[in-house]
Amino acid sequence: TIGGVFTIGVDVLANLSKGVDGAPLIVGGGLEWLTGGRVPLRAGYFFDELRATHVFTAGLVYVDQKVGIDLALRQDVDGQNDTLMMASFRYFVR
Repeated sequence: TIGGVFTIGVDVLANLSKGVDGAPLIVGGGLEWLTGGRVPLRAGYFFDELRATHVFTAGLVYVDQKVGIDLALRQDVDGQNDTLMMASFRYFVR
């Protein structure tokens, strides 16, 4: 996290099972920029070598002390070319 406003994350997963040829990788990463102290904007990408899939993601979130609303889009650009839209609502109880 840089200055509490910009966050970068990276994940790498290798399947080392004996039944799998080689060690297929899943590699991904994402960025988050916190705007106005309450609205994170998110973008990400991951590649799954075993499924030969490239996926881009984007998200918009609103969070305060009482509620959170998440909107996200996931687009496969190789493989099945699926599009997935997701939404969630959170209510925080104190």
